[in-house]
Amino acid sequence: MQPVWKRRIGTIIQRLLCVLQLCYFAECTRTDLRTGYISVGLSLICAVCGVILRIMNLFVGGKFTGETMMPVLLGIIMDAAIGIFAMAFSFFSLNAFGMGDAWMVLVMGILSGRERGMLILWLAFMVGGVYGSFCMGTGKKSRTDAFPFAPCLLTAYMICSFL
Repeated sequence: MQPVWKRRIGTIIQRLLCVLQLCYFAECTRTDLRTGYISVGLSLICAVCGVILRIMNLFVGGKFTGETMMPVLLGIIMDAAIGIFAMAFSFFSLNAFGMGDAWMVLVMGILSGRERGMLILWLAFMVGGVYGSFCMGTGKKSRTDAFPFAPCLLTAYMICSFL
């Protein structure tokens, strides 16, 4: 059994990851609504912080050996694969899905993990579909108009946080 202080530090690291992701989504939503763009620099900073926090969690858990580092790094790469697929989709769909949104999905995968990241992404698409249907039903937008996806990701993250 782990000492109490190690469990507390592990809990603090998990909470830091959640707070980092919430602040990142909130800032991206704010800039996406104001300018229509998402900062790649901020995305890179949050991704690096997420990787560092996840590696620190491994140290605190007392599970760190030379053999455990490679699976953790491969796990982080697999978690980021959601964003890599989103970037490929953005590129091949001629930015129908924005590259900034793809960066958000990449950071979300690193900070949340594969399973939770997929759930958040699915919920974000559902929220975006409801919002788009509402806007088209009221005549505010047509089928070809773009709308910011960052608020949908933030809403989905908040819903997933309460599940």
